[in-house]
Amino acid sequence: MTMLGSLFNKNENNRITAKARKLADILHDGQTDHTGNDYILHPERVVNNLLRIYPDASSDMICAAWLHDVMEDCEMNGKKVDEDFLRSQEIPEAAIKMVRLLTKPDDDKRSYEEVIDDLIASDNVGAMIIKIADNMDNLHPVRKAELRAVNPDKAKRLQDRYLASVQKLCHATGISIIKTFQAIANSPALKTEFRL
Repeated sequence: MTMLGSLFNKNENNRITAKARKLADILHDGQTDHTGNDYILHPERVVNNLLRIYPDASSDMICAAWLHDVMEDCEMNGKKVDEDFLRSQEIPEAAIKMVRLLTKPDDDKRSYEEVIDDLIASDNVGAMIIKIADNMDNLHPVRKAELRAVNPDKAKRLQDRYLASVQKLCHATGISIIKTFQAIANSPALKTEFRL
């Protein structure tokens, strides 16, 4: 590839990921998490975690990380966000596929463990790594402490669920669970050390 071609691809990738970020901002506007924080902070941390544990993440993976919860949690003009809506926003098909794999429909009766097993069976490594980054955000000591202050039982239940998920997904992708925890714990924004 020529230098000009490489520069074009980098600029195009930046445009696509910026579009996904802006769309996530719009779709999550006004939403809060279980502890009352602005919800958009969660996808932002997931993207940052993704880049810490997998610095070579593609623009499709970054887009999917920004949008990983929109088909579960968001509406636009009174209609639930779906794949067609994401296509209408020019989100790449590979990113849409990852978002679909990361979405558990409202009427889905599978347990969380079954959802993770099905994600692993999909062989979509990008979606699996995003799920690791997602679970790692939910396992962060600050986030756990915030949830524990609001709902201690739920905090414990989710901690066990997410830790089991991260272990399975790291094994499936070949990513070191120890390095994953270290990469996130050593990030400038996160001062607390993870403990297994």
